[in-house]
Amino acid sequence: MSGNDMMLKKKERIEWIDVARGIAILLVILGHSLEMGSMVRMCIYSFHVPLFFVLSGFFYKYGAFLPFLWKNVRQILIPYALTLFVRYIIYVLLKRMAWKVALQKCFCTIFAGMIMSNEQVGPIGELWFLVTLFGVRMLFWIISKCCRENEMSRVLIVLLAVMCELYLSQNWQLSLWYVPWCLDIVLVAVGFYYMGYLLKKRDGILTLTRNMRYILPCCLIWGLGVCRGISLELVFRSYPGEFTSLVVAVAGSIICCAVAYRLDKIKVVKNILAWMGRGSLIILCIHHLEKDLIVYGGLPLGWRLFGIRLALILLGYLLFCAGKQVSHCLMAKIVV
Repeated sequence: MSGNDMMLKKKERIEWIDVARGIAILLVILGHSLEMGSMVRMCIYSFHVPLFFVLSGFFYKYGAFLPFLWKNVRQILIPYALTLFVRYIIYVLLKRMAWKVALQKCFCTIFAGMIMSNEQVGPIGELWFLVTLFGVRMLFWIISKCCRENEMSRVLIVLLAVMCELYLSQNWQLSLWYVPWCLDIVLVAVGFYYMGYLLKKRDGILTLTRNMRYILPCCLIWGLGVCRGISLELVFRSYPGEFTSLVVAVAGSIICCAVAYRLDKIKVVKNILAWMGRGSLIILCIHHLEKDLIVYGGLPLGWRLFGIRLALILLGYLLFCAGKQVSHCLMAKIVV
């Protein structure tokens, strides 16, 4: 393979993965706008969050711990903390919360990282995904460090972690909602992350998405799972069918990747989704603020709410991108 072919291949991978992330974040917003129990919501929840972990695992590369830690702090924890800080600033400005109370609750919420709230700690809401992703990456680095090049050991440890979470969810489901930083969800999410890592090897994910012989069985598995009512509610520690739900989630993720890979022919849609995918974590943070702060005046759950919510979120993302571009221009002028 020539150097140009390798560059094109690398660019192609990055592009369709951005499209897949764009689809996933769009489904997150849609899923939060539909009624529980609806078929569309069930289809979405059968794979959309696991898809994020699979795509993240695709880019895992073992390296020194401190650079790896700082990279994830910069990419995940700083946006997480800043989003909560902005939320409590808005509480002070619009809800007249006292500064002292707001700062105290802000820092307690950041460090506790719990889904449920009490008098001292606020809920982290949709940001549970960020702390979970950080925990998954750290756990997988530790597993890789312990296993070195022994792939079988890594498989066994990841499988043991997944089984531990499935056991915990059956016996202490409600109590797990108070676990800091969603450390229990990390145990099952690392399985999806590892699947993405495995699919990267030898272009496995590209082989799956290009060949209909592999896509059709995935469609069958996913379709049967959805028909049986299997959908994952990771935040509620709900895994219907246990391992069956995990297999259905992986199958749905592969189907979504295949769709993203084939959207190249629809340039406008592909470009919009890729743009959203590149900023999926920022969009999630904006969605958290929107969902927490905006009251829609009794507007019922449904497609209309989704349209309004999506418009507001994309407007916020556009403003963020514009502000980022202006800051880069100012910094360039200062340097010159």
